[in-house]
Amino acid sequence: MLLAGRLGAAEPWRVVDQPVLKQALENAPVLRTESLGEPARGVNVWERWMVPNPDGQTWDVLQIYFKEYYGPTWLHAVDLGTGQVKKQRLPDGHQFYLSGRALGFDGKYYIATPSRKTWSMDLFVYDPATNMLEERGEIVHGLGGEVRPLVTGPDGRIYGTGTRGNQVGLYIYDPKLGKVVKDFGAVGPRHPNGAWSRYVMGVDDTHAYIASGMIPAWYLVAVSLETGQEKVLLESPTERVMDILESLPSAYARVPQDNGTPDKEYWLYHGQAIPMTNSTPPWPRQASPWEKAGPKPEVYYDQIDPDAQGNAVLWFRSRESARAEEKAPRGSSATKTPAERGWKSVPLESVPTYPHRLNPLSLLPDGRLYGTGDDYVGTFIFDPKTNQ
Repeated sequence: MLLAGRLGAAEPWRVVDQPVLKQALENAPVLRTESLGEPARGVNVWERWMVPNPDGQTWDVLQIYFKEYYGPTWLHAVDLGTGQVKKQRLPDGHQFYLSGRALGFDGKYYIATPSRKTWSMDLFVYDPATNMLEERGEIVHGLGGEVRPLVTGPDGRIYGTGTRGNQVGLYIYDPKLGKVVKDFGAVGPRHPNGAWSRYVMGVDDTHAYIASGMIPAWYLVAVSLETGQEKVLLESPTERVMDILESLPSAYARVPQDNGTPDKEYWLYHGQAIPMTNSTPPWPRQASPWEKAGPKPEVYYDQIDPDAQGNAVLWFRSRESARAEEKAPRGSSATKTPAERGWKSVPLESVPTYPHRLNPLSLLPDGRLYGTGDDYVGTFIFDPKTNQ
C-alpha cells in the first residue's frame, strides 16, 4: 500500500530482488501462541411456555434451551406445584422455538413443527401430569413453512396450518383418535416468493380461517370444514400484515389500512368477515381449555441463563403475593427478603452449555478487538491489554 502510494496509480509495480529473504525466513524464530483459556460458553434461553397442571391451580414452565435452531435442544419442565424439574433431550432437526402450540381440552399441550429431514409436519405432545414430552412423529406429509400455527376448535380437535410451496395448507388432528383425520392440501392464493401463514389461525364450527401472505398482500382465507370450499374474505394493503386473534369458539381479524387510518377489525364467523362495531361477538360463549386453570403466577426469568457450571434459577410467586406487594406502602419491600415478598426459587442444574462460535475479529483504532458470534454471543469488545 505504501509503495503504491509513492509510485502513483499510473506507475507499475517493480520487482525487487531479495537474495537474503529465503535465509531470513529459515532463521526466523517460531511464533509462539498463548492460550487464554476455554472460550466462554452459553446457550439460547429465550423460548419458554406455560402449561396449566391437572389440579387446576398450579402451572408448569417449559423452559427450552437450545444451541442452534435445529438443536441440540433440551426441555427443562418445571412443575411449580411440586418444585420438581424434569430434564429431557428433544429430537434434533426441529425448530421448537418456531413451533405451533395449542392447549387441548384434554389438558395436554400440542406442539407442531416440521422435520429438517423430511420437511413434513411432526407432532409432539406435552402431558402436564407426567411432565414429559412425547414425540408422535410425522402427521402431515409435505407441509412445512417458517410458521405453523395450531388452534383448538370448539369440537375439541386440533387445527393446524403451514406452507405448501406457494400456498398455505390446512389439516385437522383428532386427539381422541391420535391421527390427522383430514388434510385439505394447499389452499388460498398463490404467492410468487412462497406463502406464509401468520402466527395464529382461527376456527369455528363450520370454517377455518387462515392468513395467507405476504407478496403481493395478505389475504384472509375461509375454508369450509365440510366441503373444503374456500374463499378470500379480506385483503390487506400491499405487504401490510394482517393478524388473526383467537377467541373460542372462533376468532377475529385485524387488518391494517393505508395513510395512517386505524386498523379495521372483523369477527370471523360461519365463513363471513363481520365488521366489529362493539365488543360482543356474534357467537354463543364457550369456555376455552385455558379457563380451567387458576391464575398464572408471576415468574422471574432473569436468572434462567445458566452460569459457567450450568446452574440456573427460576423464581415465581403467586398473584396474591404480587398484589399484596403492590398494595404495601411504597419502599416497604426494600428491606424484605425475596421469601418475605412471596418469591420461591427452583434450581435448574446441569443445564447444557456450548462454546461460543466466534466470527473473525476486527481491530479497532484503539487496539481493542470487536467481535460477533452466534445467537447467544451477540457482539462484544475485547481488550488484549486487560484480557477482558
